[in-house]
Amino acid sequence: MNKKALIFLPVFSILIFIFLVYLFFTFNVYGEKIEREIGFGDLQLDLFNTFFEGEKDSFYYEKKVEFSILKTTSSFNQYGGLKPDCNNLLEFNTGCEPDYEKYYLELFKEKLDGGSKIEGDFLIFTLDKEYSKKGDNYTFTYKKEFTFKKEININLTKLSQLKTKIKTCLQDNDKSKDCLEYIEIEDNIIIYKIEIEPNFYDNSPLEFKLDLDDTGVITSIL
Repeated sequence: MNKKALIFLPVFSILIFIFLVYLFFTFNVYGEKIEREIGFGDLQLDLFNTFFEGEKDSFYYEKKVEFSILKTTSSFNQYGGLKPDCNNLLEFNTGCEPDYEKYYLELFKEKLDGGSKIEGDFLIFTLDKEYSKKGDNYTFTYKKEFTFKKEININLTKLSQLKTKIKTCLQDNDKSKDCLEYIEIEDNIIIYKIEIEPNFYDNSPLEFKLDLDDTGVITSIL
């Protein structure tokens, strides 16, 4: 760094400091005069506060979406991606053969109302909110659209692919370990355990079962 730069930087910093002190003094000592001259009054303050409410809500909803996803995944895992009355038992061609994405969204909407959809490994949440303020001589409305795209800490696509593979094997009368891709079996009941990304709501694997004596699948006669 040359000598001119060494001299310029400290001088520039001092000038900035003096300017900020001047602004602070001006807005505090001559606030009433400034308000009269530029019209900075209740309308402008209400307008600013209304916009600020939208920004606060943006932060709130973003965190709310993140926590709702974690809680949804915990509820989803509790019964192996199935409804509670299925008792963690996958049975095809019944109410216990789930559409995993659809069911996940149902659980999510119980925790946070708004528009939501799943794209790949992400949940997209949208919400429109209106802010309004009414004064003695004015009324204004501010509309804000919130959109958040957050990763789901469970691979629903992979889970759906596994379900499809299991059904195909059973339709082909192939109950082999290689085809059904299981590790554990007990009393002709296969136990599937799917590891998920741990979180502070739940770090247990997703677990569901398949009763080979009652799968609900119509098998091939060939």
